[in-house]
Amino acid sequence: MSEEFAREFKYKDANKEISFEIPEHIGIGKYNRIILNRDLEIYSNSIKPKKNIEMSGITKGEIFLLAICTGENIEWTEYNSNTELQMNTGEGILYQVNDIKEVCNFIPNHHYKGISIIIKPDKFKEFISSISFDKSIFNKDYKNFKINKFVLPVESKIVIKQIFNCPYNNNVKNIYLEGKIIELISICLNNIIDKEINHMNTLKLSKTDLQSLYRAKEILDNSISSPITLTELSRLVCLNELKLKTGFKQVFGKPVYTYLLDKRMELARIFLEIHHISVNEVAQMVGYSSSSGFSKAFSKRYGFSPSDCFSSIR
Repeated sequence: MSEEFAREFKYKDANKEISFEIPEHIGIGKYNRIILNRDLEIYSNSIKPKKNIEMSGITKGEIFLLAICTGENIEWTEYNSNTELQMNTGEGILYQVNDIKEVCNFIPNHHYKGISIIIKPDKFKEFISSISFDKSIFNKDYKNFKINKFVLPVESKIVIKQIFNCPYNNNVKNIYLEGKIIELISICLNNIIDKEINHMNTLKLSKTDLQSLYRAKEILDNSISSPITLTELSRLVCLNELKLKTGFKQVFGKPVYTYLLDKRMELARIFLEIHHISVNEVAQMVGYSSSSGFSKAFSKRYGFSPSDCFSSIR
């Protein structure tokens, strides 16, 4: 099913639309893809499978993905970080995709319906730069963009209905949809920002503390190959170690070294599965002095050894 789907959708022409009908022996419904321009694409779907379906895909390069669930709950796995993602009816999720493999399982007799909007990095930065707010909510360099999950505002549901029931054809349809997609992205971004601001206001941290914590995260993101001590990090961001440890976990949801270890393992898996770099080289690239130490940490994180990445696709 995944191969057939990929063949149908493998094209790059802008301002074109393609639909893929689900084969009758598998279920009913269809997928639809429209490339509006070089920066925006829409995927919409409405399917009801008759049997279990597993669909997978690999995304090359960097994009931002806004996914919206209007049908029954859906779950999928991002294999690089071994992250399980889920959306319930009436929820959306905005996250960064960069050289990853994702797998989604569809359950029989469930009605799955939703929209996914692919936003190229330059366009996303344009959206963010046009909004007046503290950019540290997302990360000022747009690296390691966090997963932002939210409940759909009422006004977004009206726009989604208009997208599904577009009354126009050809070029007029593309102009109409592009306007509606930009409106939907704006509504969702505003919702995420409001949610984050409310969350920040509940933390007993000053604006300066928050800026220091985001700076600490940025330093960690750039220290994958050369680990940094907590003392050094504390000095660089001008926070005492206690506030750094407690504040980092409050804002980012995990301790400093757990965050760093997760990033090292995620990057290692990308190097192994997508770029096919040797285990020894990857160990050095993510800051391990020995391949045995790296293999032990990798196996503990994922449940299989780094060398297994070359023998099978998990």
